[in-house]
Amino acid sequence: PIKYLILSDIHRDARSDDRGLFNVGSIDHFSEHSQLYLDILNYADAQGYTVIEAGDGEELWYIRDFSGYRGPAEHLEEILVTHAPIYAKLADMYQHGKYLRMIGNHDSYLRRPAVFSRLQQRFPASDPAGRPFTLYDYIIIDGVKTMDERGLVDLLRHDIWDGLTEEDKFKTII
Repeated sequence: PIKYLILSDIHRDARSDDRGLFNVGSIDHFSEHSQLYLDILNYADAQGYTVIEAGDGEELWYIRDFSGYRGPAEHLEEILVTHAPIYAKLADMYQHGKYLRMIGNHDSYLRRPAVFSRLQQRFPASDPAGRPFTLYDYIIIDGVKTMDERGLVDLLRHDIWDGLTEEDKFKTII
């Protein structure tokens, strides 16, 4: 079976986004913990996990200073340079079929071809199955039950709960 590690709301930031502690307009959503994130990716890779980043991989909404803002493509480029080792690891995992990516709201500028091409250039042309690097709106994992398939709501519906075997009740809870 395939093992997945699903990560969300990473918000990789640019070096220029950090103005220092307690300064107005400063963020460091990610930079302070970038080595930890790289360690997590290395662990996941070594243990055979497929990593799914489930949206908001980059912080493209935050604009700390409009006077120097050059647009989302240039901001993404700075993020890519700031966290080059992370993107190199993600590209390596993608090349081996071990990385998938969903789009979120804070990285929604990636829907623009001129912005997406900056990210796409960091990844191999295709994965082992020949698929080009893609940002997905959603990913369905075979064998994983959805909230519609005996989810939490069903625990409240006695007509369904009472009809389940003890084994199915256990499966529903976990």
